[in-house]
Amino acid sequence: MKELEGLTGSGKTLKRLEEAILVDLPKLRECAFIDIFASSPLLRVQNASKLRVKIDEQRMKSENSTAVIASSRDLESAYRGVCALVVDSRCCNDSELKAIDFSRFSNLRELRVGDDSFENVEEVKLIGLTELRRVVIGENSFTKRKNDEYFPKNPDRHFYLRNCERLTDLKIGYFSFCDYSVCEIDNLLSLEVIEIGDLNGMSYNFYHASLELKSVSQRMK
Repeated sequence: MKELEGLTGSGKTLKRLEEAILVDLPKLRECAFIDIFASSPLLRVQNASKLRVKIDEQRMKSENSTAVIASSRDLESAYRGVCALVVDSRCCNDSELKAIDFSRFSNLRELRVGDDSFENVEEVKLIGLTELRRVVIGENSFTKRKNDEYFPKNPDRHFYLRNCERLTDLKIGYFSFCDYSVCEIDNLLSLEVIEIGDLNGMSYNFYHASLELKSVSQRMK
């Protein structure tokens, strides 16, 4: 394939790529998947110097990048090497959006979610994000029962925050996750601040959940 000069595709091509091996492509000038290759955790480039330069440029560009999410489609197509995710209020409430694994954003440093978003999501994972520093979630998010004091227990709604060694701040607004049955916070060695709900009012966060805090060695408030 030494004469190949362009590589293109369509739709969701290579969106779940885990390993990339790019060998003997010295003339490749245009590549529609440059951001996907750049974010691949296992990447080998040999005899493809022009592509190597483009990948390195993309990685440098992503170091301070922020993705603003206004819809489920935005979330699905967000670059995996992004450093900050900012989710707008009142979005991503599609009935088919049942689970979110933020762990695919391997360079993520900050996650911000607005109010009244992700109402149908039943499982949230933030696991093994070694660069993550801050998680801030607004009011009435990740719940179907907005500003309601009756929350039937839902055994299928789970929140997992684990193995994020640099996370220092976790803040969650009132009524968010109120109908979740599991809240597991585990192995956050740098955690300094947990703020869940409103100290001056009824918040109902994780109302039916069994809260587990493990291996937290620093100050919390």
